[in-house]
Amino acid sequence: MEGENTPAVDFVFFGYVQGLEAELGYFSLSELEQLRGALRLPVERDLYFEPCRLSAITSGKVR
Repeated sequence: MEGENTPAVDFVFFGYVQGLEAELGYFSLSELEQLRGALRLPVERDLYFEPCRLSAITSGKVR
């Protein structure tokens, strides 16, 4: 989103994303709401998410 104007009402997040590539970066709430997975399902909140270190995710210990 660098170089883009985002509306004042849009929330901007920074996080780890595993899409076509795994990367840390910024993304907006409106982008997140528009995403669809392989089966065209929207992104949902993981009700069973437990915080962990990023290194646990990138090493494959956590999925």
